[in-house]
Amino acid sequence: MHRKDNQPDKKTLDYYNSHAARVFQLYSSIPSPLKDLFLEFLPPGGRILDIGCAAGRELNALRQEGFEAYGMESSRELIDQLQENCPALKDYVFPGYLPEGIPEDIQGRSPWDGLVCSAVLQHIRDSQLAPSAASLSRLLIPRGRLILTVPGSYPLKKDDRDEQERLFRIRPAEELMTLFENCRLGLLERRDSRDSLKRDGISWMTLIFEKEG
Repeated sequence: MHRKDNQPDKKTLDYYNSHAARVFQLYSSIPSPLKDLFLEFLPPGGRILDIGCAAGRELNALRQEGFEAYGMESSRELIDQLQENCPALKDYVFPGYLPEGIPEDIQGRSPWDGLVCSAVLQHIRDSQLAPSAASLSRLLIPRGRLILTVPGSYPLKKDDRDEQERLFRIRPAEELMTLFENCRLGLLERRDSRDSLKRDGISWMTLIFEKEG
């Protein structure tokens, strides 16, 4: 049985389950902004896991580019939306969450050539952060790559919650770099970008890591 403090934040998960149709429509309204990074940093045709795949935007882009890609998502309602609207992805998405809720279907395919974890870690509690980084490292082959996207700036309410009451922790790059270095993942590159959906006050930071050989 998983400990309660290692399960997803309830308010955050409730939001995604309650607004799954709207979230799916929003995130799938534009192409993946990470597609060029997939082609630059991931091995052609590699086995890639998209953690927190949401509307399947990145997962779809990966598979279209010839990667053997699978997705993991904590919101059952988002999975239903994805499977209903993207039937080609139906057999490639599994319910699961960081740090301890990685399903056997994912574990059984480990280790992976690469991981994509986009807009996920801001929803992870501080107590979950180090175990989550360790889980990501364990999923990768030696010299495997992790493409991690986190918010650089985001309008928040008090107590690390956004307007939708989602847990939203903005952490500096240096903290994340140290965290992943402790898990044998060294930084290859950092890229900063504006919000691809053109929302005010939002920017993103992408960190590309490689696991020690």
